Amino acid sequence: MQRNRLRNSIIILAAAMLGAVWLAERPGAVTAEFRGWRLDTSVGALMVGIVVVVLVSIGLWLLYRWIVGGPGALLEGWGDSRRRRGYRELTQGLAAVAAGDGAEAQKHARKAEKLLAEPALTLLLSAQAAQLTDDREGAKRAFNAMLDDEQMAFLGLRGLIGQALREGDQGQALAYAERAFQLRPQTPWVVHSLFDMQAQIGQWKAAQETLDTGLRRKVVTQDKGRTLKALLLVERSRAAERDGSPADALALAREAEKLLADPALTLMLSAPAAQLTGDRDGA
Repeated sequence: MQRNRLRNSIIILAAAMLGAVWLAERPGAVTAEFRGWRLDTSVGALMVGIVVVVLVSIGLWLLYRWIVGGPGALLEGWGDSRRRRGYRELTQGLAAVAAGDGAEAQKHARKAEKLLAEPALTLLLSAQAAQLTDDREGAKRAFNAMLDDEQMAFLGLRGLIGQALREGDQGQALAYAERAFQLRPQTPWVVHSLFDMQAQIGQWKAAQETLDTGLRRKVVTQDKGRTLKALLLVERSRAAERDGSPADALALAREAEKLLADPALTLMLSAPAAQLTGDRDGA
C-alpha cells in the first residue's frame, strides 16, 4: 500500500511539473470583464487560481463530511470497542467455567451482560456460573430466560430438567422433558430421558409412544427397542392384572413373550401369562 501511495505521489508531482513547463513555454494573458469589473492576469496565474479553488473546495467538502459523520463514526468505534470487551469477558467466563471457578465465572458473566446487548450469549454463561456456585435460583432464572429465545430454548429446557431432577421434582422435570421432546424429538438424550421418566411413573402408553418415535428416528437401536418394548408390555400386563382385566393382561404378556428370543427373559415374561391362563382354565 505504501508503494502505491509513493507511485501515485510521483505521478502527480510529474504531471504538475509538466504542466508548469508547458505553461512557461506558452506565455499569454487573460482578460475577463464582469459588470464593470476587469481582470487582467497571465495564463499561469489563472491556472494556479483554478487549482487553488479546486483544492479549497475539496478541503471544505472533506471537512463537512468529517463534521457530519464524525459523531457516528466515533459512536461506532466506541460500540466496537465495547463489544470486543464484552466478548473478552465472555471468553474469560467460559474459561473459568471450564476450570470450575464459579465465582470468577459469575464475575465475568456480569461484566459480559453489561457490555453485550446479546442475552443469548451471556445467559448460558450466567447459568453455568450459578450452578458452579450452587446458586439454584440464579441458575433457574437464567435457564427460564433462555426459553424466550428460540435458539436458546432447548438449552434452557435441558438446564431446567437437570435442576428439577436435582430438586426431586419429577413432575416438573417430566413437563420440561416433554417440551424439549416437542422441540427436538431426534435428540438422543431427550428421547432416553423422557422415556425413563414416563416409565418410572407408570405412563406406559406414553413411554411406548416415545420409544416408537425414537425407533422411527433411529435414535434407539432395533435390538434395544425390542427389549424395551417387551418390558413395557410386561408392565402394562401387570397393570391390567391389577385393574382386574385378565384378558388384556394375558394378551400383553404373550405379545411381550414374542418379542424376545432370550430363553431366560422369555421364561420370566411368560410367567404372568401362564398364571393367567391357569386362572382362566380354573374358572
